[in-house]
Amino acid sequence: MSKGKFSLIPRLTKPSINPGESIIVHFYISGFGEIPDDDKIYITSTIPDLFKEDKEGKIGTIQTSIKGLKDDEGKLVSALIGDNTIRDKETGNEVTGIEVSSLDGSGAVGRINLSYFLPYKKYLNYWKKEWEEKDTRIMGEMRHRSKIGDFYYPITITLNTSTKAPEGDHTLIFTFFYNYAEDIHMDQKLVNIHVNTWIERHSKLLQKIAIFLGSVGLVATVADAYLNYLQLLKR
Repeated sequence: MSKGKFSLIPRLTKPSINPGESIIVHFYISGFGEIPDDDKIYITSTIPDLFKEDKEGKIGTIQTSIKGLKDDEGKLVSALIGDNTIRDKETGNEVTGIEVSSLDGSGAVGRINLSYFLPYKKYLNYWKKEWEEKDTRIMGEMRHRSKIGDFYYPITITLNTSTKAPEGDHTLIFTFFYNYAEDIHMDQKLVNIHVNTWIERHSKLLQKIAIFLGSVGLVATVADAYLNYLQLLKR
C-alpha cells in the first residue's frame, strides 16, 4: 500500500455564538493509503483574544472516540469505538474508546491515535462482523452510535470563548499534520465563526419591545380617534 493522502473534514455545530459561549467543531478524517507513523492537529485563530483561558492556561478540550487495539507484538489490529468497553490486559480495568484531553491556550495542539486511519473492514473482521471487500472506508470517516442512541463523532473539539470576545466574523485555522518517517504531509481547514453583536444578542428582546411599543401606539391612536368621535357627538 502506498503512502496515504488524508484530509481533515470539519463540521461546525453553531456558526453564530454569543461571547462566552463554546465553539464546538466535529471532525472526520478522510482519505486512503498506508497508516502514518504519527499525527497532530494544530489549532490557531486570527483573533488571539477570542478564547478564554482557565487557571491552568487551557482553552478547551479535544475528545476522540476511537482507540486503537494492538496485539502482543504491538501491531495495530483493530479499534474500540465510543462507549463500547473492553478489559485492559495490563490493569484489568474496563476502558472505552473515548478519551478527552485539554488544549493549551498558546498554540493548541491535539493528537489522535493511528486507529483513525485503520480500514473499517479490518475493524469489522476483528470483531467477527460482516464486511465487504469493496468497502474502502477508514475508521475516521464515520460517526458511531452510542448505547443510548445518539452519536459519537470521530473527533470533537470544544473551544471556550471569552466574555469579551471581539464581535464580528473570525476564522479558526485547523492544521492537520501526519508523517511517514521524515516525510511530512499537511492539510489545513478554515472554520468561520461569528460572534454576535449587542443588537444580535438582544434581537428577540428588541422585537418584543418594538411590538409592545407598536401596540401601545396603536391603542393610543384608537383611543384618540374614539375621543374625537365622542367630541363630535356632543356638538
